[in-house]
Amino acid sequence: MTVSMKKPTLLFVIGTRPEAIKTAPVIHACQASGDFRVQVLTTSQHRELQDAVLDFFDIQPDHDLNLMRENSNLTRLVAESWRGVSDYIESSPPDLLLVQGDTTTAFIAALASIYQRIPVAHIEAGLRTYDAENPFPEEINRRLITHIAALHFAPTLIAKENVLRENIDPATIYVVGNPGIDALQFALHRITPDQRRQILDRHALQENLILVTSHRRENWGDNLRNICQALQMIAAQCQDISILFLVHPNPEVSRCVHEELADHSNIHLLKAVPYLEMAVLMEKAALILTDSGGIQEEAPFLGKPVLILREKTERPEVLQHQAAILVGTDPDRIRAAVCSLLSDSDSYRRYAIPRSIFGDGQSAARILRGIRYHFDFGPRPADFIPPSPGSSFRHPHFVPIAAEGRT
Repeated sequence: MTVSMKKPTLLFVIGTRPEAIKTAPVIHACQASGDFRVQVLTTSQHRELQDAVLDFFDIQPDHDLNLMRENSNLTRLVAESWRGVSDYIESSPPDLLLVQGDTTTAFIAALASIYQRIPVAHIEAGLRTYDAENPFPEEINRRLITHIAALHFAPTLIAKENVLRENIDPATIYVVGNPGIDALQFALHRITPDQRRQILDRHALQENLILVTSHRRENWGDNLRNICQALQMIAAQCQDISILFLVHPNPEVSRCVHEELADHSNIHLLKAVPYLEMAVLMEKAALILTDSGGIQEEAPFLGKPVLILREKTERPEVLQHQAAILVGTDPDRIRAAVCSLLSDSDSYRRYAIPRSIFGDGQSAARILRGIRYHFDFGPRPADFIPPSPGSSFRHPHFVPIAAEGRT
């Protein structure tokens, strides 16, 4: 780009913690390039969780719609997001709007943008379960975004194939990995030994830590109670472990979890922790139980086996690579899988191999090159090529914090 040319404006729209984590490396890469005027609009769909991540990554939003409301619902969120995002785009039209993932914020921002003839770039394109109820409404949101977007930044080859299957122009699809791995690397490089000790000492955890998260809408109610029942069974059977449940602030989740698990000596309930602390706890864990998509990506990179508390996953790569087991929410099935992994060292080691399934720490750089290519500023980036199933990986500049002091 010549000095005399006007810099194109990029508008990133985010509203939740995962969006903030996964867009932060891309925002910084675009800002550092000097090629673009970068703006950030937040809907604050999840105010408390989102803001902590933005602070950690030193990102200052240009505008905050402040849409979080007590006892809000999807209909109200859609209506308020539509009005707020549309008004902002109309008053400050960007040259390219970028959304991440499959949240309500992402879908509404993409729709509002295309209605005003502004092209959309979709980060984390192509994830599919092909079941509109699992997860709901995310599966619907991401399918619709695919048919709105002009640029599709798919994390894996499978995701790319999913987009191609929907008759999308191959020239608009880039396989880039997931910038969530970039963010994780940044966090673990930033942690000091003293900070790590303070975090672990604060929780007084046993060596065998099982880390648990669950927040998906399809798990609210009976499914979440079943998960809690499984944890009760595991805690009773395995006295030498600590179970740490990071409880999402959604009232449907927190109320149920506290009702079911508040009085168990080796089950510890903790409200959602800052991102850096979460990275340390994942690295410390022997095993992770989750319905989170992001953790399915992060845990294999750290070599942590994952039990997926869902009936389907849009990340089949973790199953292909034997990095995770799909256990659903049946208590007996969850208990059996946990006990099998923790009692069979050979099986555990197979699942505990560090893998770069979803990225190598260079995803933001590839996305930047894809954006530059879109504006005719440079060549098309080469695709991210993950390792074959069964192989291990360690980024050459990444030293896991667990390695400190170990022989």
